[in-house]
Amino acid sequence: MQKGQSIIRRGLRVKPAMTALLLLVGATLAVAQNHVAQNDTVAQNDTVAKKTVAVDSLAQHILDYAAQYLGTPYRYGAGGPKRFDCSGFTSYVFRPFGYNLSRSCFFQVKEGEHVDKNTMKAGDLIFFTGRRSGKKVGHVGIVVENPGDGNIRFIHASVHGVRYSQLTDTYYAKRYITGVRVLPEVPHFGDISKLPVPSTLAVPSVLRVPQHQELR
Repeated sequence: MQKGQSIIRRGLRVKPAMTALLLLVGATLAVAQNHVAQNDTVAQNDTVAKKTVAVDSLAQHILDYAAQYLGTPYRYGAGGPKRFDCSGFTSYVFRPFGYNLSRSCFFQVKEGEHVDKNTMKAGDLIFFTGRRSGKKVGHVGIVVENPGDGNIRFIHASVHGVRYSQLTDTYYAKRYITGVRVLPEVPHFGDISKLPVPSTLAVPSVLRVPQHQELR
């Protein structure tokens, strides 16, 4: 093409230099749009990750709070804090974190998303038949950990008081019914340091329980 010669694009005469400039601008805009799209994807993934971490952190705070009542005596119909029955314990522990569970495990089992043994995680509720409930829900605890081998560890108010137990224990293995997830989102529960502390225990309001501690 000779110097000064022009080309025709969409009915307009455009000089070669202008054509090159337009192509450069178009390529730059395409790169910029792709970069924005990638940033949006990263931001969305980051938001999901932060929510997951937040939920896991909330579950740990709930479990730390529940652990402060280890050894508290059992009494049928008691809702704490000096004595608990199973559903009284779960409802009492979840309440300061913005979750008002029903007072009966028969209704608590209906207050969340059902999950199986393989997908249960810390903070989920775990349900069993009771001593006299037949095949119906009669007992509930809170999952502490699920290593993935079926040996789910949970904290609950048993007839022996608040304690840790494992799903591999014969008594609970044959009475297991289902798991329920009640922590799909993070509620606003204020300053954790202001949560009530059991009057009989001189411990901080958030206490991480040693993994080896086990009451039977």
